Amino acid sequence: MSIDRLVAKGYGSSRPILPNISKRNRALNRRVEFTIIAQPAKGEPITE
Repeated sequence: MSIDRLVAKGYGSSRPILPNISKRNRALNRRVEFTIIAQPAKGEPITE
């Protein structure tokens, strides 16, 4: 996969999956998520 097809976004504390009230929850909030989207058909525009 070409590097120009990857986008990194950092959400930090703005999108926790759990409240940051314990060490365990903070550890679970430190994560990397990947979203895989289908490649558009030839000639179709790429949208986010």
